Amino acid sequence: MASQIDYSGLQVVPGTSPQVVLDPTLPQVVAGPVPGPERFLTAEKSAAHAYEVYESTQTRRICGFSPRLFYAIVAVAIIVTLAAIGGGIGAALSQRNTSGSGSGHTNSATASTTSINPDISDAATTQAVASNTRTASTTSTLSVAQTATQIVGPTKTLLRDCPSSNNTIYTSPGTDQQFRKLCNNRFLGTGENIINRPVTSLNDCIDACTMYNLDAEADIRNKKRVVCSGVCWRNTFNTDFPGQCFTYPLAPNTTDGDFTISTAAKDIECDSAAWINVWSV
Repeated sequence: MASQIDYSGLQVVPGTSPQVVLDPTLPQVVAGPVPGPERFLTAEKSAAHAYEVYESTQTRRICGFSPRLFYAIVAVAIIVTLAAIGGGIGAALSQRNTSGSGSGHTNSATASTTSINPDISDAATTQAVASNTRTASTTSTLSVAQTATQIVGPTKTLLRDCPSSNNTIYTSPGTDQQFRKLCNNRFLGTGENIINRPVTSLNDCIDACTMYNLDAEADIRNKKRVVCSGVCWRNTFNTDFPGQCFTYPLAPNTTDGDFTISTAAKDIECDSAAWINVWSV
């Protein structure tokens, strides 16, 4: 058996080679954490991550508008719609109130108003007016619009253009006979009724008078028949003969050429007319 060597008494003898001595004035290297493995993204995950980043940087939009602008547009649209609805309702109520206030009643009769524009055959001209008479001479030819009122009765309807037609000239269609109108009064006649029948309006009464004159023209010029130169039309249902047409020869003119007008209170029920360009006989 080999003998064992005892090394317990051995010592390390310092070497004689140069030693590295650290300069305390120089920066020291400090050990840091050990870096972990690097993270690599695939192309698909990289695109998704980029879209998420893009979405997070965008402001939320509604129909291409920012929320504030979108809600402002909606509010304005609602206000405009409500204003239009309110205006329509207001106009309808105003029209109903106007039509309601413009209608009148005479006993069981109902009146409604319509506008009439005179044409060539129904010319209306403004004339000079005396205080209590109507002159036969024409002093002006200013066209005026007239308003006709429908007076609806139990069995028939009357069409009245007074008071807008007062002191205007009406020419019967197909003739040259001109009649001056007078509202709520009567030109006095001789008392002989040529025509006595109901008609719808004062114009219809005048037309009946002029047709009589045309049919009897030869006899009138030869003074074999009387001329129809005045008419009275009952303008209301508050009378014994509503809508009745009475035609007659006018009373002789006064010395100044004016027609004589009735002073009887009952004649307010009458709208009348006088022939102002009577044939020379």
